[in-house]
Amino acid sequence: VAARQALTQELGAVVGDEVRNPLQSVTMLADLLAHEPELSERKHTLADLAAEVNLIEQVVQRLLNADGNLRLIHAPFQLKEMLERAVALHKPRALAAKLTLSLTLPVAEVQVRGDAALLRRAVENLIQNAIAVLDERGGSQVHVGLVAEGRALLIAVEDDGPGVPVALR
Repeated sequence: VAARQALTQELGAVVGDEVRNPLQSVTMLADLLAHEPELSERKHTLADLAAEVNLIEQVVQRLLNADGNLRLIHAPFQLKEMLERAVALHKPRALAAKLTLSLTLPVAEVQVRGDAALLRRAVENLIQNAIAVLDERGGSQVHVGLVAEGRALLIAVEDDGPGVPVALR
């Protein structure tokens, strides 16, 4: 019984972490949709909303099919496109908090092989955390950047906030 409870708690934590961000995006997009007067923008937002709902379905199916072990999916994807989407989805939240959310990308396309969904979740978590801290403790900007140097890539999410308190480092 204890082992099943531990597994249930672990699964609940994984599901919570993997589904929370897309649900927040769905909520934000639904709010944008409700207040957007332009038909073309509503259609664009509705397409984004459908994509996020699809992502939630994929995450749930992936977890259900994982047999207790979430496997990485190694597939080619456009890294710049993934970063653009992650930043675009969080711009409204940044604007609501009176923060600037910016993105700097290399000119050339950057195709990588990896788990696009999990990498996007990680980047979105960093963006959300930065926005939350700046909104609460002060600061004005969050910047996401991608630097490509030869075969090496660096994704950075930086802000001008107070930094991590010494006790939490």
